[in-house]
Formats: sequence, structure tokens, C-alpha cells
Amino acid sequence: MAGHSKWKNIQHRKGSQDKKRAKAFTKIGIELQVASREGGTDPASNPRLRTAMLKARGANMPKDIIDRNIKRGQSRLSDGEEYKEKYYEGFGPGGAALIVECFTDNVNRTAGEIRYIFSRGGAELATSGSVSWMFERQGYLCFSELSDHLQESLWESAASMGADDIIDVDEISGLEIFTPANEFARFKEALEKIAPTQEAELIWHPKTTVTLSTEDRLKLRQLIDSIEASEDVQNVYENSIL
Repeated sequence: MAGHSKWKNIQHRKGSQDKKRAKAFTKIGIELQVASREGGTDPASNPRLRTAMLKARGANMPKDIIDRNIKRGQSRLSDGEEYKEKYYEGFGPGGAALIVECFTDNVNRTAGEIRYIFSRGGAELATSGSVSWMFERQGYLCFSELSDHLQESLWESAASMGADDIIDVDEISGLEIFTPANEFARFKEALEKIAPTQEAELIWHPKTTVTLSTEDRLKLRQLIDSIEASEDVQNVYENSIL
């Protein structure tokens, strides 16, 4: 199958993101807290927590910090404190559609900061629903450094389970597998019995894409880097192609 590769969209930012380990820990920590608060501390019965823990381990977060954030999520629940999940939609250079996923304990602060970043980057915030219709909520699983046998096994299993899309990514000798959002946990559990995932998360996957000029692509990269620098931002999704 063919599709819009998340790997190709993020690989140009990997170098700069690797230098932000402390900030990454902060963002993953918040994700662990939210997952713990919403679904409890048992990853076996809390798919969102399992996914957050997988991300934490992938970022080499120490176990004691993972445990501390899970417990903090419970203490926030008992204290009545909480992070809220907020999405902001807008249009960037060249008409690229953007969805910004945030966890915040101060909505007014976050909204003001995102609005300022968009304005400074020549982008425009849009009303809720103006952009999200161009995307579909899906599960995303990325497998890398696969042998031919493992790649074939994963492909056959994912296809037989009804995957939405399967992409062969030569750059990492792996596969990207997109699943229905409500089937994400089932796919993840089954396919990780074949090979470990490099990434596993729920994403906003574009249904329509735009092709940008070289100049607009550079501007979009700079805008996304600025958005991701915000401590409240967890993920940024966009619909451009290289």
C-alpha cells in the first residue's frame, strides 16, 4: 500500500529534537500524568498509559521518573488539579493544515502562546473544525531494522487484521502501519508479539495533502520548530508532502 509517511515528515527535525532531551522528558511526563489520571495506574488495563510508557522508554526515561509521573497523575486527581487536553487548528505557509495537540494546566496561557507563535510565523489560527476534517484519527505503529522475514510477517498480520494502510519505509528498513483508532490497542498487542515497535501512538493522519514550494517548506519547518518548543505542546500534525 502507499500513503503519507510520518517518518519522512519528522526525520528532518530529528537532529534538533535529540538536543531537547530534558524538554522531551517534561512533555512525556505530562502525558504519563494525564494517562494515569484518566485511566488508572495499571498499564494492562490502560492503553493510553501503556503507550505513554512505551514512549518514555523509547526516550530512555529512567524508570524512577516514569513511576514518579504516574504517581503524580494520581495525586493531581486527588488534589483536584489536572492538565486539560486542547487542540488548536490553523493554516501555515503555503496553505498547509496544522493541528497542535497540547496538555495544559492554564488554557488561557497556552492559547495566547500558540496564537503568538502562529502570528510570528506567518500562520493563521482557525476555528475548531476548520482543519480537523482534513485529518483522520488513527493508530500509528512504526517498526524499524526488520529482517525480510519479520517484515513479511508483520505485513501479512497487519493486512489480515484490517490495517488502514501499510507503508514500506526503506530509510529505516521498516514498516509504518496505520490502524483504526478504536483498534489501536488490539493491533499494538498483536504486532508487538512479532517485533518491537519504534513508535506507537494515536495520531491525526491527513486525508488530503498539499505540495509546498521550497521556500514555504522552510517556513513551515521553522514554524513547527517554534510550536514544538512550547512546553505545553505534545504533538504537531500537518498535511504537506516533500
